[in-house]
Amino acid sequence: MKKNIKAWLKRMAAARRFDKIALYLGSLINYWCPFYTRAGYNDILIGTPDSGVQHPGYLGWNVFDRMPKSSLSVKERRQLIKNPRIQKKLKRIYRRSQKYLIKPMMIIMFEKGDEMFQAEMNRYLNLDKLDIVGRQPDRVAAELFARLRAQKIMEKYKPGRNVFHIKKGPRMDYTPSVFTIPTTLGFSKGHEVTLRILEGLVETLPFFHDCNKWTITNEHRNPHKHDYTGWMSYDIALWKNDVLWGLIEFDGKQHYEQVDIFHGKGKKGNEKFRSLQKKDKIKDADALLLCNDKKCLRVGPECGAGTAQARIKAQIVDWLE
Repeated sequence: MKKNIKAWLKRMAAARRFDKIALYLGSLINYWCPFYTRAGYNDILIGTPDSGVQHPGYLGWNVFDRMPKSSLSVKERRQLIKNPRIQKKLKRIYRRSQKYLIKPMMIIMFEKGDEMFQAEMNRYLNLDKLDIVGRQPDRVAAELFARLRAQKIMEKYKPGRNVFHIKKGPRMDYTPSVFTIPTTLGFSKGHEVTLRILEGLVETLPFFHDCNKWTITNEHRNPHKHDYTGWMSYDIALWKNDVLWGLIEFDGKQHYEQVDIFHGKGKKGNEKFRSLQKKDKIKDADALLLCNDKKCLRVGPECGAGTAQARIKAQIVDWLE
């Protein structure tokens, strides 16, 4: 690392501008290996989640959303993930993140956690500058506190609506999360399987063997927001001569029934499930407008067994014709 970069990182950490450090490190990840989703960014910036940490990934999510979108193909990105040189670069970024981002923040949170409520701590660390409009705020600090709780370093104290964290020991002995190279593009298993099947069909199916140029992209953003604060996206987009031809969604069972791990329990969980179903209907209607009356193909929810993959393949073939 160049001395001027090291000095800059030290200055930013001393000034608690952890938002700037996170974005700088995110830009390095995006340069060497632009993951498609937030999971890859979070695994490099923080490390794999500790046991008992719920809803991880907000730091990676917020950084990912601010990165320029790469034009690399799925095949090229897979090659980058497997490249030993790139893996070495990512591990170096992880070490920088632990030294200049995660550990300094953890020390501050340990020292001042019982004086500041969680949202105030998020602002004190300047993590609020990473918050995305429409996304639940203060989640980055919440995840970091959860990692301290998972290691029995602090405990949660919640008087009224405020959330504080109290020291459980005399010193801060946070153990950094284990670093592992993300082995996938950051998609769900179902998305990965569907993508792999479609890629195989593009290479082998006579339907694609014409003079047209066929390409595949992922996480295609729906340009219509319908008054929602966040963007809706489709898992896979198929393009013909750079014109959007069709959209595919892999739907896990959470799209068909209320699942506590995805939606939560009780009334709020049911409301979240109904909201997801509403968005699915909106996306289906928008797909017809975006793809010249071509329906959005929805596959799933199972994808593990060979028979399920054969069914997904048959669904795609039927949809193409």
